[in-house]
Amino acid sequence: MESIYEKIRAAAGKEGVLPQGFSIQPEPTDPNALRFADGAKDGIVFYHAGGGSNKELLERLETITNTVACGGSYEAAATELAACFGENDGMLGCTDGLQEWIVAHRAGLDASRLFTFATALLTQSASLGAIKYALTVLELMAGTKGKWRDVVRALALSDELTLFCAFVASRWDNGDDVLFDMARKTRGWGRIHAIREITSPNEVAEEWLLDEGWNNDVLPAYTALDCAEKGKLMKRLEQPMTRTQLDAAGGLIRALLDEGPCRNFSAMDDGVPLLIAYLTQVQRAEQPNEEDRQTVQTILEAAEQPGLPQLQERARNVLAAINEGSTNV
Repeated sequence: MESIYEKIRAAAGKEGVLPQGFSIQPEPTDPNALRFADGAKDGIVFYHAGGGSNKELLERLETITNTVACGGSYEAAATELAACFGENDGMLGCTDGLQEWIVAHRAGLDASRLFTFATALLTQSASLGAIKYALTVLELMAGTKGKWRDVVRALALSDELTLFCAFVASRWDNGDDVLFDMARKTRGWGRIHAIREITSPNEVAEEWLLDEGWNNDVLPAYTALDCAEKGKLMKRLEQPMTRTQLDAAGGLIRALLDEGPCRNFSAMDDGVPLLIAYLTQVQRAEQPNEEDRQTVQTILEAAEQPGLPQLQERARNVLAAINEGSTNV
């Protein structure tokens, strides 16, 4: 059976990006079952469900880990591991528990055998759960260098695996650069997870986060706060901006004001000054467009609450000026 790694490598184009609609999820046994996009189940668990662990699964994973690390057959362990997972692999909920167990029992585990087993799974397994297990183990050994890191980067092209690959890469010396590459090469849940793990982006990454990083195929609100803060949106709004930059800032601000899936604007210390800075940029624009009007309208709606009268008045004036065809307010 073709491994997941082989499927990804074969599907990735010259630019190292998977084609739209590519999926590594197994076909559901029920043809009428609801299909989730790659990465969606783990994304929902991560952001909304709290991710409680499956105790029975965790115990099986601990047993397999102990068997392998103490001299057991790799092949038998790989077969048993794949059999642990159904259509919903449940590995995310077991990640912390398994890592804690490994750390607590590290004195009796052969780390070399465990590393060999995990890296082999990355390229040979056709089981999503098994690969997520391998990445969970390798996160604890992230300091080890070698070709296996290239395999992790290839697997990260799939939105279904980016989250686990990002956990690993975030511990590398060049982690932020790798995470930036992961984010650029994915557009769904993978982009969301990779951006969240970035800590200190370079200037190129900062620009990208503001220009397009916030835009994803799931919901921009999931990445809005990270992009605004890590990309230094306030700094950009305090400087002269191109039309393209202003349009991007408008899209990002609308995403910040969408707090349906997670806190964004309400979590910002400089939220109101940031919106005022944006309104000032719109005032300076030679020819405000529909993008500007939509964003200012969204700001006005958000400002219609107690405690934001100054912002409300400013937004109302700018919106009136746009509707009149002038920004001379």
